[in-house]
Amino acid sequence: MKRWVLFIYVLLCCCRVGAKQYLLEGTAGNDTLVMKLVVDGDIANSRFFYKSNVTDVEFNGSYNNGIVHLYAADSSASMILKQLPDRTWTGKLAKDKHQIISLKLHIVNINAVKHSFSYLSSVKSFKKNDQYEYLRSACFKLVNDTLFRYDSNYKIQTCHIKNTELNAIKIVADTVSKVVDKVNNILMDMLVQNAVYCKSCIAQDTNLSYGYSFDYTIKGNVLSAYVSLSLSCSGAMRMDYSDQTFNYDLNTGRPLVLDDVLYFKGVNGDNALQGNKIMSLLHRLYPDKMVNIDYCDYTDTLAWQNTDWRITEKGLLLMPYFVRADLPCWDPDWPVISFDLLKKYRNPNKKVHW
Repeated sequence: MKRWVLFIYVLLCCCRVGAKQYLLEGTAGNDTLVMKLVVDGDIANSRFFYKSNVTDVEFNGSYNNGIVHLYAADSSASMILKQLPDRTWTGKLAKDKHQIISLKLHIVNINAVKHSFSYLSSVKSFKKNDQYEYLRSACFKLVNDTLFRYDSNYKIQTCHIKNTELNAIKIVADTVSKVVDKVNNILMDMLVQNAVYCKSCIAQDTNLSYGYSFDYTIKGNVLSAYVSLSLSCSGAMRMDYSDQTFNYDLNTGRPLVLDDVLYFKGVNGDNALQGNKIMSLLHRLYPDKMVNIDYCDYTDTLAWQNTDWRITEKGLLLMPYFVRADLPCWDPDWPVISFDLLKKYRNPNKKVHW
């Protein structure tokens, strides 16, 4: 008897229908809506955005007798959807008692979607692994701002994602350069990923807020770009912080590591030894700054191991790492090694010049 009970239990488990996911797009009043709908038994979950602002909204609810009922978590908004025999979906979106919008959605053919950034590695990954974000990033429009001469070799084209504060640059070489194209693709990839990161933050009303800054320096054959991003989703009490640095050799297109520009003989990839060397150098340059204050222990060698860095107009700016990222520690502006001093620490095996 026990064997029969076990057999029936296994049979039922094997026959259970798994979650179904639908990637939908269509009209929502005068706007266009893109939705990822997941139905698992009698549970339904959705994330969607309007193409006019591409910012995520989340509704959750139930599935019963072919009808999906979805509700916002922190408002009275709701949605009802029904799939028709032709695989299209119709329904209503009630933003409140007085504003009801008709919905007509269809399943998206991802291969038919036109995408201005389809050449970027992150977008290729979205298409393969997260088609909802692929559709979101397809809505981004790049706006070119100012074009100006940076130095004798390059022009700079500033640009931003339309209707956002997210900006970056493109390098315009005087002659065709595959290396510059490669670096520009990396910068655009960073821009699109950050735009997706911000816009995918769940925001039911106007709770989405973010701070963004982009800075760059070109010295000799080195491009150094820096992005600072702070983000709060759905009115969260605390902001999430992210610092990103991009350091590239414009002659080769390869990324640069700290050892390429600040070389200590005998370190040979030993992070602990490199941290000690950096700390010793900074003690000589900034004895008043190399202290333990406000949870920022600049005398701890761990802060200088695997340290991030970027080039500024003043020289090499080192960015210490702290496990607890208190604001006083965040991105100090004083650990700078001047270009004149860097000449003494030039890596003999690298062709980096200022």
